[in-house]
Amino acid sequence: PLGPEDIVGNQDYLAAGMRLARDVAGFDLERGENPKRLNPVLFALGRPGCGKTVTAHAIGNYFLRYCREREIPARFRVIRRTDWASSYQNASAQKLVEIFQQEVQAFPGVVGGYWPDIDTAFAARTDPGLRSEERNILGASFGVFDGTLIPKNGKWFLLCDANFTSMDEATLSRITQDPYRLAGPTTAEDFVILMRDKKLREWAGLL
Repeated sequence: PLGPEDIVGNQDYLAAGMRLARDVAGFDLERGENPKRLNPVLFALGRPGCGKTVTAHAIGNYFLRYCREREIPARFRVIRRTDWASSYQNASAQKLVEIFQQEVQAFPGVVGGYWPDIDTAFAARTDPGLRSEERNILGASFGVFDGTLIPKNGKWFLLCDANFTSMDEATLSRITQDPYRLAGPTTAEDFVILMRDKKLREWAGLL
């Protein structure tokens, strides 16, 4: 139950995510097109603990609330590694394809998504012993960013993130040309707000 008002730091990424959410909510369901042309992928790099996940969930809740207030059918899908990486043989790559084709593209409304730690999907990319199933997963993952798996038609958006150290430059360039680099709270004022106004707000009268 978090919203943009709960986030300290990462304000550029937060604002960009909220703007993208509003733009996707403007998709014309009757005509099947969005009056705006937009890049549906917002990518963040940052060390563990910098607030990547909490910021993404705040954007997701903002998107759902924004659509609910305007009676726009919407869903927000978190794509967990266990959704697709625990299957055998070709089932895992196929599951990843189904998530985007059935739960995103075929949904009769607008869709937001969050794919945390997306670097795990590309972990085997530089392995000379790459298995066929890992190659299929890579193909499905890149298909999302290239627009070959589902069209970039303004009906959906995807927030994804990774740690600084685990993405090679070639992979990163295929996902985005301009990643957001998150640092979380950085100034003394940020930490005062985080502790006093956010984490201890239930006891504000005692401080």
